[in-house]
Amino acid sequence: MKQEDQTGVEKVVEDLKEEVKKEILRALNTHAEHTNLLKLVDAVERLGIDYYFEEDIKQVLQHFYDAYVDNWSGGATSVWFRIMRQHGFFVSSGECA
Repeated sequence: MKQEDQTGVEKVVEDLKEEVKKEILRALNTHAEHTNLLKLVDAVERLGIDYYFEEDIKQVLQHFYDAYVDNWSGGATSVWFRIMRQHGFFVSSGECA
């Protein structure tokens, strides 16, 4: 690959990363989007690109924990439980049973 092609690809990757970060922040400030944001975090982790968004993911999960603790009111309860537990947040499994 030519140097200029490589530079173009790197620019596209950086632009996409910034777009995802903006989407995360937008959804974080919109209560109705929290379930979708949780699913986005799940997708980013499953794709194996979470290292690009480590700080953003930490911020999201801390916000969720502070806001909901064990009272998650969104959908995808099993995803909520798994992700929160994987990241060291102690949430009850009572809602999942």
